[in-house]
Amino acid sequence: MKRIALILAAPLALLALHCWNKQRTRTRASDPRLFDPLIALRGSGRHLWADEHADEYIHRLREGWE
Repeated sequence: MKRIALILAAPLALLALHCWNKQRTRTRASDPRLFDPLIALRGSGRHLWADEHADEYIHRLREGWE
């Protein structure tokens, strides 16, 4: 029983956090990007990898590794 409680604890905590953030964004403004710094970061830096596939980028980063 204790193991099941531990397995369920993390998803329930994340669900509670998600619900809290959803409620906060709903009550504070119609556009959450105006006050939520994490949502405001969505898409930032997109130009950095626009010309290169993610797998190619990782391969290039790891070229010098031994």
